[in-house]
Amino acid sequence: MLNEGGVPRLRVGASATISVDAETGLLTFTEQAKEPQLTIITDSEEQLLDHLICHLAAGPGQLAPRNADAALNMLVGHTMESIERQLIQHTLRRCNGNRTHAAAILGIAPRTLRSKLRSDLKVRAE
Repeated sequence: MLNEGGVPRLRVGASATISVDAETGLLTFTEQAKEPQLTIITDSEEQLLDHLICHLAAGPGQLAPRNADAALNMLVGHTMESIERQLIQHTLRRCNGNRTHAAAILGIAPRTLRSKLRSDLKVRAE
């Protein structure tokens, strides 16, 4: 943990830092290794963690293949319907409920997303 100019910073590897703005509480992730420099400012801890994981996975330790294998192993034993439902719900949360944006991220039409959400509601009601 660094404390430069009164701002607490957490160094991530040799090329990134995380800091918290004292006035706003916003989280800042800065990656200096990329050109141009990448800076993410957010109030979402989940979004910050996503960027941190991507940064670490792209590093020299090659965490990405191991993390992908671990994630896939966690899905074994679940039905496709339950995995799809969880993916849709998680994507909608990430998009703050914006169905059009969530559908674009999932690579499906907004109408298809609406249909899947309706069928999920029917299954839960039964």
